[in-house]
Amino acid sequence: MGGFLSHLKPEKNTEVLDATCGPIRGNIYKHGEKIVDGYLGVPYAKPPVGNLRFKKPVAADKWSEPLNCHEYGPGCPQAGNFSVLCHDWMVFDEEKDVIVVSINYRLGPLGFLTTGDDVAVGNYGLWDQTLALQWVQDHIGSFGGDRDNVTIAGTSAGGISVDLLALSPFSNKLFHRFYAISGTAYCTFVFRSKHDEAHICEVFAKYHGYTGNDSHSLLDWYQSQPVDLFKKTAEIPRDFSGFIYFGPNFDGDFFPKPMEELRKEAPKLDAMILIGEYEGLGMIMMNPSCPDRHDHLKNLKTAIADAYSPEVTNNHEAVQKKLFDAYAKDVDVTDQGVVVKKLVEKTETVEDPVYGVLPFKAATHGSDHPYFLGDGVATKFNPTEEDFKVMDMMGTLVSNFIKYGNPNGKNTTGSWEKYNLKQPNKYFKIDYPRSEMRENFQNGRLEVFEEIKKDDIRYQKIILGNTN
Repeated sequence: MGGFLSHLKPEKNTEVLDATCGPIRGNIYKHGEKIVDGYLGVPYAKPPVGNLRFKKPVAADKWSEPLNCHEYGPGCPQAGNFSVLCHDWMVFDEEKDVIVVSINYRLGPLGFLTTGDDVAVGNYGLWDQTLALQWVQDHIGSFGGDRDNVTIAGTSAGGISVDLLALSPFSNKLFHRFYAISGTAYCTFVFRSKHDEAHICEVFAKYHGYTGNDSHSLLDWYQSQPVDLFKKTAEIPRDFSGFIYFGPNFDGDFFPKPMEELRKEAPKLDAMILIGEYEGLGMIMMNPSCPDRHDHLKNLKTAIADAYSPEVTNNHEAVQKKLFDAYAKDVDVTDQGVVVKKLVEKTETVEDPVYGVLPFKAATHGSDHPYFLGDGVATKFNPTEEDFKVMDMMGTLVSNFIKYGNPNGKNTTGSWEKYNLKQPNKYFKIDYPRSEMRENFQNGRLEVFEEIKKDDIRYQKIILGNTN
Protein backbone atom coordinates (compact mmCIF):
# COMPACT_ATOMS: atom_id res chain seq x y z
CA MET A 1 0.00 0.00 0.00
CA GLY A 2 1.34 3.40 -0.96
CA GLY A 3 2.04 6.20 1.49
CA PHE A 4 2.18 9.94 0.90
CA LEU A 5 5.10 12.22 1.75
CA SER A 6 2.89 15.16 2.66
CA HIS A 7 1.29 12.97 5.34
CA LEU A 8 4.66 11.94 6.77
CA LYS A 9 7.31 13.65 8.83
CA PRO A 10 10.96 13.01 7.98
CA GLU A 11 12.73 10.62 10.32
CA LYS A 12 16.17 12.11 9.65
CA ASN A 13 18.38 13.50 6.90
CA THR A 14 19.96 11.40 4.18
CA GLU A 15 23.68 11.11 3.69
CA VAL A 16 25.10 13.49 1.08
CA LEU A 17 24.38 12.14 -2.41
CA ASP A 18 27.02 12.99 -4.99
CA ALA A 19 24.53 13.76 -7.77
CA THR A 20 25.56 15.00 -11.21
CA CYS A 21 23.72 18.27 -10.54
CA GLY A 22 25.78 18.77 -7.36
CA PRO A 23 26.07 17.18 -3.89
CA ILE A 24 22.65 16.99 -2.24
CA ARG A 25 21.13 16.06 1.10
CA GLY A 26 17.45 15.16 1.55
CA ASN A 27 15.01 13.57 4.00
CA ILE A 28 14.38 9.97 5.02
CA TYR A 29 10.71 9.05 5.45
CA LYS A 30 9.29 5.89 6.96
CA HIS A 31 5.86 4.42 6.20
CA GLY A 32 5.35 1.12 7.98
CA GLU A 33 8.39 -0.94 7.05
CA LYS A 34 9.09 1.07 3.92
CA ILE A 35 11.93 3.61 3.81
CA VAL A 36 11.82 6.42 1.24
CA ASP A 37 14.43 9.05 0.41
CA GLY A 38 12.96 12.40 -0.60
CA TYR A 39 14.72 15.49 -1.99
CA LEU A 40 12.61 18.65 -1.91
CA GLY A 41 13.15 21.95 -3.69
CA VAL A 42 15.89 20.74 -6.04
CA PRO A 43 16.51 23.58 -8.55
CA TYR A 44 16.37 22.76 -12.25
CA ALA A 45 16.31 26.39 -13.45
CA LYS A 46 17.47 29.78 -12.29
CA PRO A 47 14.72 31.80 -10.54
CA PRO A 48 12.68 33.56 -13.29
CA VAL A 49 12.96 37.02 -11.73
CA GLY A 50 14.30 40.35 -12.94
CA ASN A 51 15.41 40.13 -16.55
CA LEU A 52 14.47 36.43 -16.63
CA ARG A 53 10.77 37.18 -16.04
CA PHE A 54 8.77 36.45 -19.23
CA LYS A 55 11.74 34.67 -20.78
CA LYS A 56 12.41 31.03 -21.51
CA PRO A 57 13.97 29.32 -18.48
CA VAL A 58 17.72 29.13 -17.96
CA ALA A 59 19.18 25.92 -16.53
CA ALA A 60 20.45 26.08 -12.95
CA ASP A 61 24.21 26.06 -12.48
CA LYS A 62 25.87 23.01 -10.96
CA TRP A 63 26.83 23.53 -7.32
CA SER A 64 29.87 22.27 -5.44
CA GLU A 65 28.84 22.42 -1.76
CA PRO A 66 26.16 20.08 -0.34
CA LEU A 67 22.68 21.52 -0.93
CA ASN A 68 20.10 20.87 1.81
CA CYS A 69 16.85 19.88 0.09
CA HIS A 70 14.62 19.40 3.13
CA GLU A 71 11.70 21.70 2.24
CA TYR A 72 9.61 22.46 -0.81
CA GLY A 73 10.64 25.48 -2.83
CA PRO A 74 8.25 28.43 -3.26
CA GLY A 75 5.30 27.84 -5.55
CA CYS A 76 4.38 30.12 -8.42
CA PRO A 77 1.74 32.77 -7.51
CA GLN A 78 -1.71 31.92 -8.80
CA ALA A 79 -5.33 32.88 -8.29
CA GLY A 80 -7.93 30.98 -6.27
CA ASN A 81 -7.75 28.72 -3.25
CA PHE A 82 -5.79 25.92 -4.87
CA SER A 83 -2.56 24.78 -3.31
CA VAL A 84 0.39 26.54 -4.90
CA LEU A 85 2.47 23.38 -4.62
CA CYS A 86 1.82 19.98 -6.14
CA HIS A 87 3.43 18.34 -3.14
CA ASP A 88 1.06 15.44 -2.53
CA TRP A 89 2.40 12.63 -4.66
CA MET A 90 2.12 8.92 -4.35
CA VAL A 91 4.98 6.85 -2.99
CA PHE A 92 4.68 3.45 -4.60
CA ASP A 93 5.52 0.44 -2.49
CA GLU A 94 8.60 -1.76 -2.88
CA GLU A 95 7.04 -4.03 -5.50
CA LYS A 96 6.09 -1.07 -7.68
CA ASP A 97 9.61 0.39 -7.54
CA VAL A 98 8.91 3.78 -9.13
CA ILE A 99 10.80 7.05 -8.68
CA VAL A 100 8.54 10.12 -8.67
CA VAL A 101 9.62 13.63 -9.72
CA SER A 102 7.19 16.50 -9.09
CA ILE A 103 7.98 19.88 -10.66
CA ASN A 104 7.01 23.51 -10.19
CA TYR A 105 6.51 25.68 -13.26
CA ARG A 106 5.27 29.18 -13.97
CA LEU A 107 1.51 29.77 -13.99
CA GLY A 108 -0.88 32.57 -14.93
CA PRO A 109 0.66 35.65 -16.58
CA LEU A 110 4.13 34.65 -15.37
CA GLY A 111 3.87 31.41 -17.30
CA PHE A 112 1.70 32.33 -20.27
CA LEU A 113 1.82 36.06 -21.01
CA THR A 114 1.86 36.71 -24.75
CA THR A 115 1.61 39.82 -26.89
CA GLY A 116 0.70 37.71 -29.91
CA ASP A 117 4.01 38.45 -31.64
CA ASP A 118 7.75 38.10 -31.12
CA VAL A 119 7.87 40.61 -28.25
CA ALA A 120 6.46 38.06 -25.80
CA VAL A 121 5.71 34.71 -27.40
CA GLY A 122 4.40 33.05 -24.23
CA ASN A 123 4.18 29.40 -23.19
CA TYR A 124 6.97 29.90 -20.64
CA GLY A 125 5.29 27.37 -18.36
CA LEU A 126 5.64 24.72 -21.08
CA TRP A 127 9.28 25.66 -21.61
CA ASP A 128 9.75 25.25 -17.83
CA GLN A 129 8.30 21.76 -18.02
CA THR A 130 10.56 20.95 -20.96
CA LEU A 131 13.67 22.10 -19.09
CA ALA A 132 12.59 20.01 -16.09
CA LEU A 133 12.34 16.97 -18.37
CA GLN A 134 15.83 17.72 -19.66
CA TRP A 135 16.99 17.84 -16.03
CA VAL A 136 15.54 14.36 -15.56
CA GLN A 137 17.42 13.14 -18.62
CA ASP A 138 20.66 14.63 -17.32
CA HIS A 139 20.48 13.77 -13.62
CA ILE A 140 17.89 11.11 -12.74
CA GLY A 141 20.54 8.40 -12.89
CA SER A 142 22.07 9.82 -9.71
CA PHE A 143 18.82 9.01 -7.89
CA GLY A 144 18.54 5.47 -9.22
CA GLY A 145 16.27 6.35 -12.14
CA ASP A 146 16.39 5.24 -15.76
CA ARG A 147 16.58 8.11 -18.26
CA ASP A 148 15.46 5.69 -20.99
CA ASN A 149 12.20 4.86 -19.20
CA VAL A 150 10.49 8.14 -18.31
CA THR A 151 6.72 8.58 -17.98
CA ILE A 152 5.04 11.96 -17.45
CA ALA A 153 1.59 12.51 -15.96
CA GLY A 154 -0.79 15.31 -15.05
CA THR A 155 -4.34 16.03 -13.91
CA SER A 156 -6.73 18.54 -15.53
CA ALA A 157 -4.50 21.37 -16.82
CA GLY A 158 -1.62 18.98 -16.12
CA GLY A 159 -3.26 16.40 -18.37
CA ILE A 160 -3.44 19.01 -21.10
CA SER A 161 0.22 19.84 -20.50
CA VAL A 162 1.48 16.27 -20.87
CA ASP A 163 -0.42 15.84 -24.13
CA LEU A 164 0.98 19.15 -25.42
CA LEU A 165 4.47 18.05 -24.39
CA ALA A 166 3.93 14.89 -26.43
CA LEU A 167 3.24 17.07 -29.49
CA SER A 168 6.02 19.65 -29.39
CA PRO A 169 9.30 18.68 -31.10
CA PHE A 170 11.15 20.49 -28.31
CA SER A 171 9.84 18.14 -25.60
CA ASN A 172 8.48 14.92 -27.08
CA LYS A 173 11.82 13.11 -27.22
CA LEU A 174 12.52 13.63 -23.51
CA PHE A 175 10.11 10.93 -22.28
CA HIS A 176 8.70 7.63 -23.42
CA ARG A 177 5.03 7.45 -22.41
CA PHE A 178 2.43 9.55 -20.64
CA TYR A 179 -0.85 9.36 -18.82
CA ALA A 180 -3.31 12.24 -18.81
CA ILE A 181 -6.04 12.52 -16.19
CA SER A 182 -9.13 14.67 -16.90
CA GLY A 183 -7.51 16.67 -19.69
CA THR A 184 -5.89 16.44 -23.15
CA ALA A 185 -4.68 18.85 -25.85
CA TYR A 186 -8.14 18.72 -27.42
CA CYS A 187 -9.55 20.82 -24.57
CA THR A 188 -9.90 23.96 -26.70
CA PHE A 189 -11.37 25.90 -23.77
CA VAL A 190 -7.78 26.14 -22.47
CA PHE A 191 -5.61 26.19 -25.60
CA ARG A 192 -6.08 29.37 -27.67
CA SER A 193 -4.66 31.08 -30.72
CA LYS A 194 -1.87 33.54 -29.95
CA HIS A 195 -4.12 36.48 -30.82
CA ASP A 196 -6.96 35.32 -28.54
CA GLU A 197 -4.54 34.77 -25.64
CA ALA A 198 -2.90 38.16 -26.29
CA HIS A 199 -6.34 39.76 -26.06
CA ILE A 200 -6.86 38.29 -22.59
CA CYS A 201 -3.43 39.54 -21.50
CA GLU A 202 -4.35 43.04 -22.69
CA VAL A 203 -7.76 42.95 -20.99
CA PHE A 204 -6.12 42.03 -17.68
CA ALA A 205 -3.55 44.83 -18.01
CA LYS A 206 -6.09 47.51 -18.91
CA TYR A 207 -8.32 46.45 -16.04
CA HIS A 208 -5.38 47.12 -13.72
CA GLY A 209 -4.40 50.48 -15.20
CA TYR A 210 -2.41 49.86 -18.37
CA THR A 211 -3.02 52.62 -20.95
CA GLY A 212 -0.63 51.72 -23.77
CA ASN A 213 -1.47 50.21 -27.14
CA ASP A 214 1.59 48.31 -28.37
CA SER A 215 3.38 45.08 -27.54
CA HIS A 216 6.54 46.62 -26.11
CA SER A 217 4.68 48.87 -23.66
CA LEU A 218 2.45 45.95 -22.63
CA LEU A 219 5.48 43.79 -21.84
CA ASP A 220 7.08 46.69 -19.94
CA TRP A 221 3.89 47.10 -17.90
CA TYR A 222 3.84 43.41 -16.93
CA GLN A 223 7.55 43.53 -16.16
CA SER A 224 6.99 46.37 -13.69
CA GLN A 225 4.11 44.78 -11.76
CA PRO A 226 4.44 43.25 -8.28
CA VAL A 227 4.00 39.50 -7.98
CA ASP A 228 0.83 39.86 -5.86
CA LEU A 229 -1.03 41.31 -8.84
CA PHE A 230 -0.73 37.99 -10.63
CA LYS A 231 -2.84 36.38 -7.91
CA LYS A 232 -5.82 38.43 -9.14
CA THR A 233 -6.20 36.92 -12.58
CA ALA A 234 -9.86 36.05 -12.02
CA GLU A 235 -10.77 39.67 -11.32
CA ILE A 236 -11.25 40.86 -14.89
CA PRO A 237 -14.26 41.28 -17.21
CA ARG A 238 -14.91 38.18 -19.27
CA ASP A 239 -15.46 38.69 -22.98
CA PHE A 240 -13.92 35.36 -23.96
CA SER A 241 -14.73 31.65 -23.69
CA GLY A 242 -13.20 29.09 -21.38
CA PHE A 243 -12.45 28.56 -17.68
CA ILE A 244 -8.74 29.32 -17.88
CA TYR A 245 -7.66 32.93 -18.29
CA PHE A 246 -3.93 32.50 -18.93
CA GLY A 247 -2.88 29.32 -20.69
CA PRO A 248 -1.02 27.82 -23.64
CA ASN A 249 -1.28 29.48 -27.04
CA PHE A 250 -0.55 28.31 -30.55
CA ASP A 251 2.60 30.41 -30.83
CA GLY A 252 4.39 29.12 -33.92
CA ASP A 253 7.41 28.49 -31.67
CA PHE A 254 6.86 25.73 -29.11
CA PHE A 255 4.16 24.56 -31.55
CA PRO A 256 5.69 25.22 -35.00
CA LYS A 257 2.85 23.56 -36.92
CA PRO A 258 -0.90 22.91 -36.50
CA MET A 259 -1.57 20.35 -33.80
CA GLU A 260 -2.77 17.55 -36.08
CA GLU A 261 0.43 17.84 -38.14
CA LEU A 262 2.49 17.74 -34.96
CA ARG A 263 0.58 14.68 -33.76
CA LYS A 264 1.26 12.85 -37.01
CA GLU A 265 4.98 13.69 -36.86
CA ALA A 266 5.45 13.08 -33.11
CA PRO A 267 6.95 9.85 -31.74
CA LYS A 268 4.29 7.18 -31.23
CA LEU A 269 4.19 7.05 -27.44
CA ASP A 270 2.15 4.74 -25.25
CA ALA A 271 -0.61 6.80 -23.62
CA MET A 272 -3.06 6.15 -20.81
CA ILE A 273 -6.06 8.52 -20.68
CA LEU A 274 -8.25 8.58 -17.55
CA ILE A 275 -11.42 10.57 -16.95
CA GLY A 276 -14.23 10.46 -14.42
CA GLU A 277 -17.37 8.59 -15.41
CA TYR A 278 -19.28 11.83 -14.76
CA GLU A 279 -16.40 14.09 -15.77
CA GLY A 280 -18.45 17.26 -16.21
CA LEU A 281 -20.65 16.89 -13.12
CA GLY A 282 -20.26 20.04 -11.05
CA MET A 283 -18.09 21.81 -13.65
CA ILE A 284 -21.01 24.03 -14.55
CA MET A 285 -20.92 25.38 -11.01
CA MET A 286 -17.33 26.43 -11.65
CA ASN A 287 -18.29 28.44 -14.72
CA PRO A 288 -18.42 32.16 -13.80
CA SER A 289 -21.18 32.61 -16.39
CA CYS A 290 -23.49 30.44 -14.25
CA PRO A 291 -23.97 32.24 -10.93
CA ASP A 292 -27.34 30.63 -10.14
CA ARG A 293 -26.58 27.13 -8.90
CA HIS A 294 -30.25 26.21 -8.53
CA ASP A 295 -31.42 26.42 -12.16
CA HIS A 296 -29.35 23.55 -13.51
CA LEU A 297 -30.78 23.23 -17.01
CA LYS A 298 -30.48 26.98 -17.48
CA ASN A 299 -26.88 26.77 -16.32
CA LEU A 300 -26.23 23.92 -18.74
CA LYS A 301 -27.53 26.05 -21.58
CA THR A 302 -25.50 29.05 -20.38
CA ALA A 303 -22.31 27.01 -20.07
CA ILE A 304 -22.73 25.60 -23.57
CA ALA A 305 -23.42 29.08 -24.94
CA ASP A 306 -20.29 30.34 -23.20
CA ALA A 307 -18.10 27.55 -24.56
CA TYR A 308 -19.55 27.72 -28.08
CA SER A 309 -20.13 31.44 -28.57
CA PRO A 310 -20.38 33.15 -32.00
CA GLU A 311 -16.75 34.26 -31.65
CA VAL A 312 -15.46 30.70 -31.62
CA THR A 313 -18.22 28.73 -33.37
CA ASN A 314 -19.85 28.89 -36.77
CA ASN A 315 -23.58 28.10 -36.79
CA HIS A 316 -23.39 28.59 -33.04
CA GLU A 317 -27.13 28.32 -32.37
CA ALA A 318 -27.38 24.94 -34.10
CA VAL A 319 -24.25 23.71 -32.32
CA GLN A 320 -25.53 24.85 -28.93
CA LYS A 321 -28.89 23.15 -29.48
CA LYS A 322 -27.23 19.91 -30.59
CA LEU A 323 -25.09 19.82 -27.46
CA PHE A 324 -27.92 20.79 -25.12
CA ASP A 325 -30.16 18.09 -26.58
CA ALA A 326 -27.40 15.50 -26.18
CA TYR A 327 -26.93 16.27 -22.49
CA ALA A 328 -30.51 17.11 -21.55
CA LYS A 329 -32.26 14.24 -23.28
CA ASP A 330 -34.16 12.00 -20.89
CA VAL A 331 -34.26 14.90 -18.38
CA ASP A 332 -37.66 16.08 -17.17
CA VAL A 333 -37.41 19.88 -17.54
CA THR A 334 -40.10 20.31 -14.89
CA ASP A 335 -38.05 18.35 -12.34
CA GLN A 336 -34.45 19.44 -11.92
CA GLY A 337 -33.62 16.05 -10.48
CA VAL A 338 -33.26 14.78 -6.94
CA VAL A 339 -29.60 13.94 -7.42
CA VAL A 340 -28.63 17.39 -8.67
CA LYS A 341 -30.76 19.01 -5.97
CA LYS A 342 -28.77 17.09 -3.35
CA LEU A 343 -25.58 18.23 -5.03
CA VAL A 344 -26.59 21.86 -4.64
CA GLU A 345 -27.72 21.42 -1.05
CA LYS A 346 -24.41 19.80 -0.18
CA THR A 347 -22.27 22.43 -1.88
CA GLU A 348 -24.09 25.58 -0.76
CA THR A 349 -21.69 26.09 2.14
CA VAL A 350 -18.56 24.78 0.45
CA GLU A 351 -16.06 27.48 -0.52
CA ASP A 352 -15.11 25.64 -3.70
CA PRO A 353 -18.32 23.87 -4.79
CA VAL A 354 -16.76 21.97 -7.66
CA TYR A 355 -14.45 19.99 -5.44
CA GLY A 356 -16.77 19.65 -2.46
CA VAL A 357 -17.75 16.15 -1.37
CA LEU A 358 -20.71 14.92 -3.39
CA PRO A 359 -23.76 13.54 -1.55
CA PHE A 360 -23.71 10.48 -3.81
CA LYS A 361 -21.09 8.22 -5.37
CA ALA A 362 -19.85 9.63 -8.67
CA ALA A 363 -16.45 10.07 -10.27
CA THR A 364 -16.21 13.66 -11.53
CA HIS A 365 -13.41 15.92 -12.73
CA GLY A 366 -10.33 15.14 -10.65
CA SER A 367 -12.02 12.49 -8.49
CA ASP A 368 -9.24 10.03 -9.30
CA HIS A 369 -6.60 12.53 -8.15
CA PRO A 370 -6.55 11.38 -4.48
CA TYR A 371 -6.14 7.74 -5.47
CA PHE A 372 -2.81 8.60 -7.09
CA LEU A 373 -1.64 11.55 -5.03
CA GLY A 374 -3.14 11.23 -1.57
CA ASP A 375 -5.26 14.41 -1.50
CA GLY A 376 -7.88 15.96 -3.73
CA VAL A 377 -7.23 18.92 -6.01
CA ALA A 378 -8.46 21.34 -3.36
CA THR A 379 -9.66 19.16 -0.49
CA LYS A 380 -8.20 16.72 2.00
CA PHE A 381 -8.88 13.05 1.44
CA ASN A 382 -9.78 10.72 4.30
CA PRO A 383 -9.63 7.25 2.73
CA THR A 384 -11.70 4.29 3.88
CA GLU A 385 -10.47 0.70 3.79
CA GLU A 386 -12.09 0.31 0.37
CA ASP A 387 -10.36 3.49 -0.80
CA PHE A 388 -7.00 2.05 0.23
CA LYS A 389 -7.74 -1.05 -1.84
CA VAL A 390 -8.64 1.10 -4.84
CA MET A 391 -5.43 3.11 -4.30
CA ASP A 392 -3.44 -0.10 -4.45
CA MET A 393 -5.36 -1.24 -7.53
CA MET A 394 -4.81 2.05 -9.36
CA GLY A 395 -1.23 2.25 -8.18
CA THR A 396 -0.59 -1.19 -9.69
CA LEU A 397 -2.22 -0.23 -13.00
CA VAL A 398 -0.21 2.96 -13.22
CA SER A 399 3.10 1.49 -12.09
CA ASN A 400 2.74 -1.35 -14.60
CA PHE A 401 2.14 1.22 -17.32
CA ILE A 402 5.07 3.37 -16.16
CA LYS A 403 7.53 0.47 -16.15
CA TYR A 404 6.30 -1.67 -19.03
CA GLY A 405 3.93 0.45 -21.12
CA ASN A 406 1.09 -1.93 -20.23
CA PRO A 407 -1.21 -1.49 -17.20
CA ASN A 408 -2.06 -5.19 -17.11
CA GLY A 409 -0.04 -7.70 -15.15
CA LYS A 410 0.34 -9.20 -11.71
CA ASN A 411 -2.25 -8.19 -9.08
CA THR A 412 -4.59 -6.40 -11.52
CA THR A 413 -8.30 -7.07 -11.88
CA GLY A 414 -9.78 -7.25 -15.35
CA SER A 415 -7.91 -6.82 -18.61
CA TRP A 416 -7.44 -3.29 -19.95
CA GLU A 417 -7.57 -3.57 -23.75
CA LYS A 418 -5.80 -1.13 -26.05
CA TYR A 419 -7.98 1.54 -27.64
CA ASN A 420 -9.42 0.34 -30.93
CA LEU A 421 -10.54 2.83 -33.60
CA LYS A 422 -13.05 0.26 -34.79
CA GLN A 423 -14.67 0.24 -31.32
CA PRO A 424 -14.33 3.89 -30.21
CA ASN A 425 -16.95 3.63 -27.46
CA LYS A 426 -15.32 0.72 -25.65
CA TYR A 427 -13.54 1.63 -22.41
CA PHE A 428 -12.07 0.22 -19.21
CA LYS A 429 -13.99 1.07 -16.03
CA ILE A 430 -11.92 1.13 -12.84
CA ASP A 431 -14.22 0.02 -10.03
CA TYR A 432 -14.26 -1.89 -6.76
CA PRO A 433 -14.13 -4.82 -6.24
CA ARG A 434 -13.51 -5.47 -9.95
CA SER A 435 -12.60 -3.43 -13.02
CA GLU A 436 -13.68 -4.43 -16.53
CA MET A 437 -14.08 -3.40 -20.17
CA ARG A 438 -17.43 -1.82 -21.02
CA GLU A 439 -19.32 -0.49 -24.04
CA ASN A 440 -21.08 2.77 -24.96
CA PHE A 441 -18.70 5.33 -23.45
CA GLN A 442 -20.50 8.56 -22.43
CA ASN A 443 -23.73 7.24 -23.94
CA GLY A 444 -22.55 7.99 -27.46
CA ARG A 445 -21.93 11.71 -26.89
CA LEU A 446 -18.54 11.49 -28.57
CA GLU A 447 -20.32 11.31 -31.92
CA VAL A 448 -21.94 14.68 -31.19
CA PHE A 449 -18.56 16.31 -30.65
CA GLU A 450 -17.27 14.71 -33.85
CA GLU A 451 -20.17 16.32 -35.69
CA ILE A 452 -19.57 19.84 -34.38
CA LYS A 453 -15.81 19.93 -35.06
CA LYS A 454 -16.39 21.50 -38.47
CA ASP A 455 -18.10 24.47 -36.80
CA ASP A 456 -15.57 24.94 -33.99
CA ILE A 457 -13.30 27.76 -35.21
CA ARG A 458 -10.68 27.00 -32.55
CA TYR A 459 -10.53 23.35 -33.55
CA GLN A 460 -10.28 24.18 -37.23
CA LYS A 461 -7.53 26.78 -36.77
CA ILE A 462 -5.46 25.39 -33.91
CA ILE A 463 -5.90 21.65 -34.35
CA LEU A 464 -6.20 21.41 -38.13
CA GLY A 465 -4.53 24.66 -39.23
CA ASN A 466 -7.42 25.71 -41.47
CA THR A 467 -7.47 29.48 -42.05
CA ASN A 468 -10.44 29.80 -44.41
